[in-house]
Amino acid sequence: MPLPQRAKLLSAWIATHPKTAANVRHFLYQHSWIVTGAKFGWWHGVDALHELIAVDLAARKRWGIGRKSEFVARTALAEVEARVK
Repeated sequence: MPLPQRAKLLSAWIATHPKTAANVRHFLYQHSWIVTGAKFGWWHGVDALHELIAVDLAARKRWGIGRKSEFVARTALAEVEARVK
């Protein structure tokens, strides 16, 4: 599955699931998968990270979490963009 699609699915998933410990773990696992894939240079990693940052904002609004994961995604985005240039 392409990383941007995984990020979009995570966004839809956040919108339909309540905050529970299991759901937070799922969110963090998927988040890490996308960030790691982008750092490894997987296809459309930059696009996925942009989408993931939007997911983090949605998680913060809906669940009250996401600030740290947003920082991780933004840091990875800067690294990936620097390599692409």
